[in-house]
Amino acid sequence: MYLRRTFQNLEDKLSGVRRKLQGVNMNDLTARAKYYLLSWED
Repeated sequence: MYLRRTFQNLEDKLSGVRRKLQGVNMNDLTARAKYYLLSWED
């Protein structure tokens, strides 16, 4: 019972993360990644 409940919580969190990722534009994501990489090189 406990395992099933924690698994349900994990699935809820994953679906929430997936929803957020879908909301984020991939171009914005890559631009942000490039910005972070450039700032790391300094």
